[in-house]
Amino acid sequence: MLFRSLLDRGLTVAAQGSARTRGTTWAWCVANWLTKLSTVAVLLTALAGLPLFSAWCGALGGDGASALPLQPAAGFGTYEAGVAVAARLSGYDAWREMLAAALTVHLFMLATSVLGAGLSWLLVSSTSPEGAAPAKARGDTAAR
Repeated sequence: MLFRSLLDRGLTVAAQGSARTRGTTWAWCVANWLTKLSTVAVLLTALAGLPLFSAWCGALGGDGASALPLQPAAGFGTYEAGVAVAARLSGYDAWREMLAAALTVHLFMLATSVLGAGLSWLLVSSTSPEGAAPAKARGDTAAR
């Protein structure tokens, strides 16, 4: 319920915002995406020894693989294949190292996403009366 209200509020603000607000929102979106791609490229370079150009291509390929209409659970396989194929097309030939690095990066991204979601949930539930646990669930005896 809390997520729904936050989503509705965010969509309403976005729809009613000025052109400047929408431009700022898009700028933050692009900055966030470039930060993600940069992080993935640096990790691929560090883990597999890919040249930076091949690592960027691999990062783009892995991100592009998420647009496929059919995905396995958590995107396992398609992400790694996207990284490997894109890096291969850029001229990098070490398949084994590339796939191992892609799997490691994918696990890292999933773990940071779950950690971020958990921290966000804790933050929202601790600051919002809507997200706060009922007194009985907290073990609060004063409410009984």
